[in-house]
Amino acid sequence: MGIYIPKEFSKAGYTVGTEVSISLEENNIVIRPKHLYQSRIKEI
Repeated sequence: MGIYIPKEFSKAGYTVGTEVSISLEENNIVIRPKHLYQSRIKEI
């Protein structure tokens, strides 16, 4: 089960329903779309 952007985020310009990964980097919570990771891996 993944983490998805809720409809409340659409006002901020996020695409609703996008699966994201949440990580902690230097005490900041970082939210990134998962599909960006996959496309970058394919390019390498």
